[in-house]
Amino acid sequence: MGIYDWIRVAISAAALIAYVVKYRFDVLAKVKAGLLELTTAAEQEYGSGTGELKKAYVVNLIVNSEFYTKLPFWAKTLISSEQIGKVIDVFVKQIFNAMRKNNKAFDELLENEVK
Repeated sequence: MGIYDWIRVAISAAALIAYVVKYRFDVLAKVKAGLLELTTAAEQEYGSGTGELKKAYVVNLIVNSEFYTKLPFWAKTLISSEQIGKVIDVFVKQIFNAMRKNNKAFDELLENEVK
């Protein structure tokens, strides 16, 4: 293989890596948007102070969704309901942290609820 062949291989590899990275970020954005929608629906359905109930509601919606039920068995073992629950926990913490950074009124609400 000559130098031009190696350059073509390098450019092709770079293009493939760029595509995979873009695809990954697109998927993550869709997952976050979906989680936001589901957690908001759970919050409206059950209100505050019912965290575990809301998480179970969201996990149930995901596990019974058309997307999840069509996953192959091996994928379902990698993405169990326990793992979905952990992702939801992390996501909700991120939401709370963002809200605390951007909203003093939210801070006051949390302080009042803790008392």
